[in-house]
Amino acid sequence: MTTLSPVRHTDNIAIALFRRVWALPIALLSLAACQQEALIPGPGRNLRMQDRYRYLVRKTDTPENDSTVAPEPAIYYTALAFPSWADWRDGDLRGGEIVLYKNGAEQLRVPAGDNPDPERHRVRSGHLWTDYIEGKETVIACDGEPTLRYNGEEVLMGFLLVGRQIHTLGQRPGGQGFSYRIDGKEVFSDPSGIVVGSLNQREWPGGALAKDLPGVCYSYGVPIRSGDKTDWEYRVMCGDSCLRMIPKGTSARLYDLRIQHGTVYRVEQRSTSSTTTCLVRDNSYHSLGMGPSEEAHGLQLVPLEDGTMGVKGYSSGLISSDKWTCWYRDDIGLRAQASSNFEIHDLFVDGDHLAYLTLRSGTVCQVIQDGHLTGISPYAYRLATPLCALWHRGALLALLSSVDGSDHLILHGDSLTPVSFNGYFTSVYCAP
Repeated sequence: MTTLSPVRHTDNIAIALFRRVWALPIALLSLAACQQEALIPGPGRNLRMQDRYRYLVRKTDTPENDSTVAPEPAIYYTALAFPSWADWRDGDLRGGEIVLYKNGAEQLRVPAGDNPDPERHRVRSGHLWTDYIEGKETVIACDGEPTLRYNGEEVLMGFLLVGRQIHTLGQRPGGQGFSYRIDGKEVFSDPSGIVVGSLNQREWPGGALAKDLPGVCYSYGVPIRSGDKTDWEYRVMCGDSCLRMIPKGTSARLYDLRIQHGTVYRVEQRSTSSTTTCLVRDNSYHSLGMGPSEEAHGLQLVPLEDGTMGVKGYSSGLISSDKWTCWYRDDIGLRAQASSNFEIHDLFVDGDHLAYLTLRSGTVCQVIQDGHLTGISPYAYRLATPLCALWHRGALLALLSSVDGSDHLILHGDSLTPVSFNGYFTSVYCAP
């Protein structure tokens, strides 16, 4: 197992390179079909997409019926698609559909409802799971068919399939507590609790829920108000049992709280100084080595390749006041980092390989893999959600939605596949 190693990349690349690479995506986009209703319309496009995804198929002399051969992972992605006449950017969301694709081939479409939300659908075990509010009930559907419903309006922060059971962690509107449910039946709730974590964290497939040694676990905070001051008490749960309580006043700020392999981890800043930012393993404190001038953003716990827990985050002031730096740290120190004058969307690390995207005003400025620019037009695309990119088979796989128009791109390494439809990508997921 290769472990993360210290890496530094910058975006100090001449603008002339951009001019040279613009021609490639423009030429590719000219191949896109005029049809907009389907993501990949027509046999010709399907064949081209299958060729683009040829890396998913490993040729072997092993007989096809050999049950000992593990199936190759498939790439699933989802999108919100609208009729060609619908100006969804201007708020016309009529006729929207959630579309599921597997290795570039359309699997199904389901109505997206009157107010499509990219955070309310996801792929699990090859199926499209959606949730929506109907009256005063929350409804969960699989491949468009309602599977269960229960009283109360909830936004799912955690969703986990365990055998045939559906585990959900739903936050009530306005932060008025949450409920942990199995198959819609309430197992535990707290009327003032705020869930730690969400379904937008790509490193945690269950979102705020995780299957661990004790069972299905999650964490939440309880605000404790005293005059104008609000402190927080945190609890780590397994089902309806509290495994660990973090009393108020333990730290100046707690960023994230997780359990892995029976060990409780948290990342926190113990005082007002950034130098006191720590990774805490049960009751063992490990400094993240942040400097006094660093300002941390979005710190979250992430599982590392070797099975240990690390911290991913962003800093300003690490190198210079005008640079963003995204990094991985653990109890040893800085493991990997990338710096840019632009905002860094996310950092993707696999052994000694590193990729990241930079943003300007929400649009993708650069895609950089192992220090090399990928040939896309800057400011022409966006990542509609944090789940639209992942590391797959030695390269970054990203679903790039067009800022204007209906011509989008699927990027994998240096391969660019044009896709035309009226809408935008919402997630990409790799599974057997």
